[in-house]
Amino acid sequence: MKYYAVIDTNVLVSAMLKWDSPPGHIMELVFNNYIVPVLNDEILNESVHSLFDYTTTLRFSSSRFNSP
Repeated sequence: MKYYAVIDTNVLVSAMLKWDSPPGHIMELVFNNYIVPVLNDEILNESVHSLFDYTTTLRFSSSRFNSP
């Protein structure tokens, strides 16, 4: 039996940050075809922007500590 689930930005971003977590387990079920993800352009755009903002913040934060 296949299940359909709306995978929102919180699940996508949380799974990418920590795979060994409930959101990561949900995404593992998606990749193993137990769950069919239901997404729309708004969710995908928000996810991409959230990840970009997070990685940009990390890059600038870590560069402060690596400066001479």
